[in-house]
Amino acid sequence: MIPSATDHFLQRQIIRQTWASHRMISMFKIPIQMIHVFVLGIVDESRGQNYSKSIQKQIDREQSRYRDLIQADFSDTYGNLTYKHLLSLRWAVQFCSEGKYILKIDDDAFLDPFALAKSLNKIFQSTSNAYRNLIGCSLFPNNTMPKRKGKWSIDSDIYPYRYYPSYCSGVGYLQTFDVAFDLFNAAHQIDFIPTFSIDDVFVTGLVAKSLKNLRPIRLNELYIG
Repeated sequence: MIPSATDHFLQRQIIRQTWASHRMISMFKIPIQMIHVFVLGIVDESRGQNYSKSIQKQIDREQSRYRDLIQADFSDTYGNLTYKHLLSLRWAVQFCSEGKYILKIDDDAFLDPFALAKSLNKIFQSTSNAYRNLIGCSLFPNNTMPKRKGKWSIDSDIYPYRYYPSYCSGVGYLQTFDVAFDLFNAAHQIDFIPTFSIDDVFVTGLVAKSLKNLRPIRLNELYIG
């Protein structure tokens, strides 16, 4: 699952030609099978209708060629990142039930498939049940204080607490299918969705905190840096 801005055509093309390329994975005999989808919203019209129509036409052509875009009916803005994240989980739950693991990764990150395969192999060897209750990422500790100013800020009226719970770096995280299912369903029991724009804190912190038996594992950030 790759959340992507509507006009990030170059980022998506680079991903298709590198780490998400089935040809490359086969050529280098990487012991991993995966599919990718890019998750988008509707083109933001704040830059004018001509711009938004032009971008949408390019998106339509891109989808016609690659068939790997999911575009949902909400404005593709920073304030709607949590909606985009939850849409990614919903799609995975509906269409990836045969998958063992689900990876969420930003379109400006670069995945090392070799390192990912090696990491998964370690999970198999060290975990009694490698397909349940696992979430792997670079974790921020549970004493991280919310920022009240700047891009990553959250208003105290929305989140009045002094610290965030432990949460995953927004660059990317790996989860077993059951965790994606549980995160998506549990998210709708929390009242922050319409206003909490920091999606990684919301999904992998606030929502994940409510799950029982969740087993966080440290996934070296170099794998998805």
